[in-house]
Amino acid sequence: MEFAPFGSLRDYLRQHQTHGDQSDRVPAEGDDVISGDEPPLTFSDLLSFAVQVARGLQYLTSRLVSD
Repeated sequence: MEFAPFGSLRDYLRQHQTHGDQSDRVPAEGDDVISGDEPPLTFSDLLSFAVQVARGLQYLTSRLVSD
C-alpha cells in the first residue's frame, strides 16, 4: 500500500487487537507484539473505521470508479 504511510488497515487492526481477541488467533509471520504503548482499539474505534471505509467506497462509486 504505497498510499498508506502506516501500512495496511488489516495490519493495523491486527496489531491493535485486544488480548482476548489475540488468544483466539495464531499469530501470522511478521505480526508485531503489542508494546502496551497504545490502548487496544475500542468498539467505537472499529465502528468509526467501518463508517470511513463505507463512505470512501460510496464516494468511489459516485465517481464511477471500478477495478
